Amino acid sequence: MNQDVLSRLLCPDLHLRIYTVTSPGASREILRLHQPSPAAAAHLVRALNGTALLSASLKLDTDQNLSLSLTGNGSLREIHIQADARGHIRGYVSEREDQAGQHIGFLPGDGILRVTRNLGLKEPYTYAGPLQRGDIAGELAYYLTVSEQVPSALILAFETNDSAIIRVSGGLLIQTLPDTPPGVIELVEDRVRNPRLSLADHLASGNDIYSYAMELLDNAPLHLLQSQPLTLSCRCSYDMLRGVLCTLPRSELDSMIEEGGNTEVVCTFCREKYLFTADDLREMLPSQ
Repeated sequence: MNQDVLSRLLCPDLHLRIYTVTSPGASREILRLHQPSPAAAAHLVRALNGTALLSASLKLDTDQNLSLSLTGNGSLREIHIQADARGHIRGYVSEREDQAGQHIGFLPGDGILRVTRNLGLKEPYTYAGPLQRGDIAGELAYYLTVSEQVPSALILAFETNDSAIIRVSGGLLIQTLPDTPPGVIELVEDRVRNPRLSLADHLASGNDIYSYAMELLDNAPLHLLQSQPLTLSCRCSYDMLRGVLCTLPRSELDSMIEEGGNTEVVCTFCREKYLFTADDLREMLPSQ
Protein backbone atom coordinates (compact mmCIF):
# COMPACT_ATOMS: atom_id res chain seq x y z
CA MET A 1 0.00 0.00 0.00
CA ASN A 2 1.70 3.17 -1.21
CA GLN A 3 -1.23 5.50 -0.59
CA ASP A 4 -1.32 8.08 2.18
CA VAL A 5 -4.23 6.74 4.21
CA LEU A 6 -5.44 6.97 7.80
CA SER A 7 -7.75 4.12 8.81
CA ARG A 8 -9.89 3.12 11.77
CA LEU A 9 -10.57 -0.56 12.47
CA LEU A 10 -12.20 -2.73 15.11
CA CYS A 11 -11.29 -6.21 16.31
CA PRO A 12 -14.55 -7.48 17.86
CA ASP A 13 -13.19 -10.85 18.97
CA LEU A 14 -10.42 -9.29 21.08
CA HIS A 15 -12.29 -6.07 21.97
CA LEU A 16 -9.64 -3.79 20.48
CA ARG A 17 -9.61 -0.71 18.28
CA ILE A 18 -6.84 -0.22 15.77
CA TYR A 19 -5.67 2.85 13.89
CA THR A 20 -3.29 2.57 10.95
CA VAL A 21 -1.46 5.08 8.77
CA THR A 22 0.66 4.86 5.65
CA SER A 23 2.28 8.09 4.51
CA PRO A 24 5.07 7.67 1.93
CA GLY A 25 3.91 10.68 -0.09
CA ALA A 26 3.45 13.06 2.84
CA SER A 27 6.76 11.89 4.31
CA ARG A 28 8.66 12.54 1.09
CA GLU A 29 7.11 15.99 0.80
CA ILE A 30 7.84 17.09 4.36
CA LEU A 31 11.47 16.00 3.96
CA ARG A 32 11.70 17.83 0.64
CA LEU A 33 10.41 21.02 2.26
CA HIS A 34 12.67 21.01 5.31
CA GLN A 35 15.79 19.12 4.13
CA PRO A 36 16.69 17.79 7.60
CA SER A 37 19.73 15.70 8.49
CA PRO A 38 19.22 11.92 8.20
CA ALA A 39 18.71 11.51 11.95
CA ALA A 40 16.29 14.43 12.13
CA ALA A 41 14.44 13.09 9.08
CA ALA A 42 13.72 9.79 10.83
CA HIS A 43 12.42 11.54 13.94
CA LEU A 44 10.33 13.99 11.92
CA VAL A 45 8.61 11.28 9.89
CA ARG A 46 7.95 9.13 12.95
CA ALA A 47 6.41 12.14 14.69
CA LEU A 48 4.31 12.79 11.57
CA ASN A 49 2.96 9.23 11.61
CA GLY A 50 2.46 9.25 15.38
CA THR A 51 0.48 12.47 15.25
CA ALA A 52 -1.62 11.14 12.40
CA LEU A 53 -2.50 8.12 14.55
CA LEU A 54 -3.46 10.38 17.46
CA SER A 55 -5.68 12.42 15.14
CA ALA A 56 -7.64 9.28 14.21
CA SER A 57 -9.54 9.66 17.51
CA LEU A 58 -10.86 13.12 16.51
CA LYS A 59 -14.48 13.40 15.40
CA LEU A 60 -14.57 13.07 11.62
CA ASP A 61 -15.27 16.11 9.42
CA THR A 62 -15.25 18.56 12.31
CA ASP A 63 -12.95 21.43 13.22
CA GLN A 64 -11.27 19.35 15.93
CA ASN A 65 -7.48 19.30 15.74
CA LEU A 66 -4.41 18.48 17.76
CA SER A 67 -0.75 19.34 17.91
CA LEU A 68 2.30 17.47 19.14
CA SER A 69 5.65 18.94 20.06
CA LEU A 70 8.84 17.32 21.25
CA THR A 71 11.59 19.53 22.63
CA GLY A 72 15.01 18.37 23.73
CA ASN A 73 18.53 19.44 24.60
CA GLY A 74 20.37 17.32 22.06
CA SER A 75 20.83 17.67 18.30
CA LEU A 76 17.10 18.26 17.84
CA ARG A 77 15.70 21.45 19.33
CA GLU A 78 12.06 20.78 18.47
CA ILE A 79 9.66 18.78 16.35
CA HIS A 80 6.17 20.21 15.93
CA ILE A 81 3.28 18.51 14.10
CA GLN A 82 -0.33 19.62 13.67
CA ALA A 83 -3.21 17.48 12.38
CA ASP A 84 -6.95 17.90 12.05
CA ALA A 85 -10.05 15.73 11.75
CA ARG A 86 -10.12 16.06 7.95
CA GLY A 87 -6.81 14.32 7.33
CA HIS A 88 -4.66 17.44 6.96
CA ILE A 89 -1.25 17.40 8.59
CA ARG A 90 1.82 19.65 8.64
CA GLY A 91 5.01 19.96 10.67
CA TYR A 92 8.63 20.99 10.96
CA VAL A 93 11.84 20.09 12.74
CA SER A 94 14.37 22.48 14.26
CA GLU A 95 17.98 21.33 14.60
CA ARG A 96 20.77 22.96 16.55
CA GLU A 97 23.41 24.46 14.30
CA ASP A 98 26.30 23.38 16.51
CA GLN A 99 25.75 19.66 17.15
CA ALA A 100 29.27 18.87 18.36
CA GLY A 101 29.04 16.74 21.46
CA GLN A 102 25.23 16.65 21.28
CA HIS A 103 23.34 13.37 21.55
CA ILE A 104 21.21 12.45 18.54
CA GLY A 105 17.46 12.78 18.93
CA PHE A 106 15.79 12.68 22.33
CA LEU A 107 16.70 11.08 25.65
CA PRO A 108 14.49 10.14 28.62
CA GLY A 109 14.26 12.97 31.12
CA ASP A 110 16.00 15.39 28.74
CA GLY A 111 13.04 16.98 27.00
CA ILE A 112 9.31 17.64 27.02
CA LEU A 113 6.38 16.08 25.19
CA ARG A 114 3.35 18.30 24.69
CA VAL A 115 0.05 17.23 23.18
CA THR A 116 -2.76 19.75 22.75
CA ARG A 117 -6.24 18.63 21.71
CA ASN A 118 -8.69 21.27 20.51
CA LEU A 119 -12.08 19.56 20.68
CA GLY A 120 -14.25 22.63 20.32
CA LEU A 121 -14.69 23.13 24.03
CA LYS A 122 -14.06 26.37 25.90
CA GLU A 123 -10.40 25.53 26.40
CA PRO A 124 -8.11 23.05 24.62
CA TYR A 125 -6.77 20.13 26.62
CA THR A 126 -2.98 20.18 26.96
CA TYR A 127 -0.67 17.50 28.30
CA ALA A 128 2.95 18.34 29.06
CA GLY A 129 5.42 15.96 30.65
CA PRO A 130 9.07 14.94 30.63
CA LEU A 131 10.23 12.44 28.05
CA GLN A 132 10.09 8.90 29.44
CA ARG A 133 11.34 6.55 26.73
CA GLY A 134 13.43 8.47 24.21
CA ASP A 135 11.74 6.94 21.16
CA ILE A 136 8.64 8.59 19.72
CA ALA A 137 6.49 5.45 19.64
CA GLY A 138 7.28 4.77 23.29
CA GLU A 139 6.60 8.39 24.26
CA LEU A 140 3.17 8.40 22.64
CA ALA A 141 2.21 5.00 24.06
CA TYR A 142 3.20 6.24 27.51
CA TYR A 143 1.19 9.44 27.05
CA LEU A 144 -1.94 7.55 25.94
CA THR A 145 -1.68 4.98 28.72
CA VAL A 146 -0.88 7.38 31.57
CA SER A 147 -2.58 10.62 30.59
CA GLU A 148 -5.52 9.37 28.52
CA GLN A 149 -5.89 6.25 30.68
CA VAL A 150 -6.11 4.02 27.60
CA PRO A 151 -3.62 1.11 27.46
CA SER A 152 -1.97 1.49 24.06
CA ALA A 153 0.68 -0.12 21.89
CA LEU A 154 2.21 1.81 19.03
CA ILE A 155 4.56 0.85 16.19
CA LEU A 156 6.13 3.39 13.84
CA ALA A 157 7.95 2.40 10.65
CA PHE A 158 10.28 4.53 8.55
CA GLU A 159 12.94 3.22 6.22
CA THR A 160 14.95 4.55 3.29
CA ASN A 161 17.06 2.82 0.68
CA ASP A 162 20.76 3.37 -0.01
CA SER A 163 19.87 6.46 -2.07
CA ALA A 164 17.97 7.99 0.88
CA ILE A 165 14.65 7.46 -0.91
CA ILE A 166 11.78 6.49 1.38
CA ARG A 167 10.86 2.82 1.08
CA VAL A 168 8.16 2.71 3.75
CA SER A 169 6.50 5.10 6.15
CA GLY A 170 3.60 4.24 8.40
CA GLY A 171 2.39 3.25 11.81
CA LEU A 172 -0.05 1.22 13.84
CA LEU A 173 -1.84 2.02 17.10
CA ILE A 174 -3.71 -0.64 19.09
CA GLN A 175 -5.89 0.42 22.02
CA THR A 176 -8.06 -1.40 24.50
CA LEU A 177 -11.78 -0.91 24.98
CA PRO A 178 -13.46 -0.83 28.40
CA ASP A 179 -14.30 -4.55 28.15
CA THR A 180 -10.94 -5.79 26.82
CA PRO A 181 -9.87 -8.90 28.80
CA PRO A 182 -6.50 -8.66 30.62
CA GLY A 183 -5.17 -11.62 28.66
CA VAL A 184 -5.63 -9.73 25.41
CA ILE A 185 -3.55 -6.85 26.74
CA GLU A 186 -0.74 -9.27 27.52
CA LEU A 187 -1.02 -10.79 24.03
CA VAL A 188 -0.73 -7.39 22.35
CA GLU A 189 2.22 -6.35 24.50
CA ASP A 190 4.05 -9.60 23.68
CA ARG A 191 3.36 -9.35 19.94
CA VAL A 192 4.52 -5.73 19.77
CA ARG A 193 7.72 -6.50 21.70
CA ASN A 194 8.45 -9.68 19.73
CA PRO A 195 6.95 -9.41 16.23
CA ARG A 196 7.54 -12.18 13.73
CA LEU A 197 8.43 -9.48 11.19
CA SER A 198 8.96 -5.77 11.56
CA LEU A 199 6.31 -3.43 10.16
CA ALA A 200 8.95 -1.85 7.91
CA ASP A 201 9.91 -5.20 6.37
CA HIS A 202 6.25 -6.16 6.00
CA LEU A 203 5.38 -2.98 4.10
CA ALA A 204 8.61 -3.07 2.06
CA SER A 205 7.57 -6.50 0.79
CA GLY A 206 4.45 -4.99 -0.75
CA ASN A 207 2.01 -6.14 1.91
CA ASP A 208 -0.72 -3.89 3.25
CA ILE A 209 -0.76 -2.66 6.83
CA TYR A 210 -4.09 -4.33 7.64
CA SER A 211 -2.62 -7.81 7.19
CA TYR A 212 0.18 -6.86 9.57
CA ALA A 213 -2.35 -5.85 12.21
CA MET A 214 -4.10 -9.20 11.77
CA GLU A 215 -0.82 -11.11 12.15
CA LEU A 216 -0.07 -9.24 15.38
CA LEU A 217 -3.46 -10.32 16.71
CA ASP A 218 -3.15 -14.00 15.76
CA ASN A 219 -5.24 -13.47 12.61
CA ALA A 220 -8.31 -12.31 14.50
CA PRO A 221 -10.72 -10.73 11.98
CA LEU A 222 -10.72 -6.95 11.65
CA HIS A 223 -13.57 -4.71 10.59
CA LEU A 224 -12.56 -1.63 8.60
CA LEU A 225 -14.73 1.20 9.93
CA GLN A 226 -13.42 4.13 7.92
CA SER A 227 -10.48 5.33 5.84
CA GLN A 228 -9.56 8.84 4.76
CA PRO A 229 -6.74 10.34 2.71
CA LEU A 230 -3.87 11.88 4.65
CA THR A 231 -2.58 15.08 3.07
CA LEU A 232 0.38 17.26 3.91
CA SER A 233 -1.37 20.60 3.84
CA CYS A 234 -0.61 24.03 5.27
CA ARG A 235 -3.26 26.59 6.19
CA CYS A 236 -0.96 29.61 6.00
CA SER A 237 -2.03 32.60 3.90
CA TYR A 238 -1.08 36.20 3.22
CA ASP A 239 -3.78 37.42 5.60
CA MET A 240 -2.66 35.03 8.35
CA LEU A 241 0.95 36.18 8.13
CA ARG A 242 -0.20 39.79 7.98
CA GLY A 243 -2.07 39.17 11.22
CA VAL A 244 1.13 37.88 12.81
CA LEU A 245 3.04 40.98 11.74
CA CYS A 246 0.29 43.17 13.19
CA THR A 247 1.02 41.73 16.63
CA LEU A 248 4.63 42.97 16.57
CA PRO A 249 5.58 45.96 18.71
CA ARG A 250 5.47 49.27 16.87
CA SER A 251 9.23 49.66 17.35
CA GLU A 252 9.89 46.47 15.36
CA LEU A 253 7.56 47.52 12.54
CA ASP A 254 9.22 50.96 12.45
CA SER A 255 12.63 49.31 12.18
CA MET A 256 11.48 47.09 9.31
CA ILE A 257 10.04 50.12 7.50
CA GLU A 258 13.26 52.11 7.93
CA GLU A 259 15.27 49.29 6.36
CA GLY A 260 13.25 49.81 3.19
CA GLY A 261 12.55 47.30 0.48
CA ASN A 262 10.39 44.23 0.95
CA THR A 263 10.07 42.23 4.14
CA GLU A 264 10.00 38.49 3.51
CA VAL A 265 8.12 36.24 5.90
CA VAL A 266 8.57 32.48 5.53
CA CYS A 267 6.01 30.01 6.87
CA THR A 268 7.71 27.66 9.33
CA PHE A 269 5.59 24.70 8.20
CA CYS A 270 5.56 24.84 4.39
CA ARG A 271 8.41 27.31 3.65
CA GLU A 272 6.08 29.45 1.52
CA LYS A 273 7.40 33.00 1.19
CA TYR A 274 5.26 36.11 1.61
CA LEU A 275 6.47 39.59 0.72
CA PHE A 276 5.31 42.76 2.47
CA THR A 277 6.26 46.19 1.17
CA ALA A 278 7.07 49.19 3.35
CA ASP A 279 3.63 50.56 2.53
CA ASP A 280 2.06 47.28 3.69
CA LEU A 281 3.91 47.62 6.97
CA ARG A 282 2.84 51.25 7.41
CA GLU A 283 -0.78 50.15 7.16
CA MET A 284 -0.18 47.78 10.08
CA LEU A 285 1.04 50.53 12.40
CA PRO A 286 -1.37 51.18 15.26
CA SER A 287 -3.13 54.53 15.06
CA GLN A 288 -1.69 57.22 17.27
